[in-house]
Amino acid sequence: MTRGTKNNQERWRDEFEGRGQTPIFWQVQARSLLSAGNVLRERALAVAAGGAKGPFEADDPTHLQLMPVFLLYGYALENLVKGLLVARGEDATWSGALNKDLRHHCLTELFRVAGVRTSSEESRLLEDLRDAIESEKYPVGVRPRSRPRRLGVDLAADVKRIFELFRRLEKSLRQICLDGVLRPTDPTSLGLPWHE
Repeated sequence: MTRGTKNNQERWRDEFEGRGQTPIFWQVQARSLLSAGNVLRERALAVAAGGAKGPFEADDPTHLQLMPVFLLYGYALENLVKGLLVARGEDATWSGALNKDLRHHCLTELFRVAGVRTSSEESRLLEDLRDAIESEKYPVGVRPRSRPRRLGVDLAADVKRIFELFRRLEKSLRQICLDGVLRPTDPTSLGLPWHE
C-alpha cells in the first residue's frame, strides 16, 4: 500500500466517522428524502387525478402508485430518528463501520430507543413504513407479507401522521443540539417551492 493510498483511506475513515457522529448530516439526509417523497407524491396525485400524463403504472390504484413515496418517507423518518439517537450519544460510526444497532429499519424500535412516544396509530404507521422499506425497493419483499397492506388506504391521514412525526423529531433534535442542527421546518412544503 502506498503512502498516498493509506492517507486517503485514513481521510475517508475520518470523514465516515465524523459524518456519522454529526446529527445535522442525518437531518439533511432526512430532509432530502422527505423532499423527494413530496415531489413524487405530488406527481402521483396529479397522474391519479388525470392532470398529468402518467406511465403505465397510472392504471394501478393510487395507494400502490404511492408506495415509492412511502418508501422515501420511511427512510426520511429513519434517518431523522437515527440522527436523534446520535445526538443523544449513540455511537454510529466510531468503530469504522455503521453500528449494528443502526443497521435495521424497525422504526418502532428506533423510536422506542430514542425515547419518542408514539400513539397506537403512529406505531401501526411506523410498522407499515418498515414494510414499505423492506418490500418496496425490490419486485418482491425480503419475505412474504405477514399482514394486509394498509399504507396509503387513508392517504391524507397517513401523510399527516408522517409529517407530525417528522416535526416532533426535528423539534427534539433542535432541543438537544441547538444551533448544531437546522431549525425545524414545515415538512409539508419541503421540495415544493410552488406551495408557498
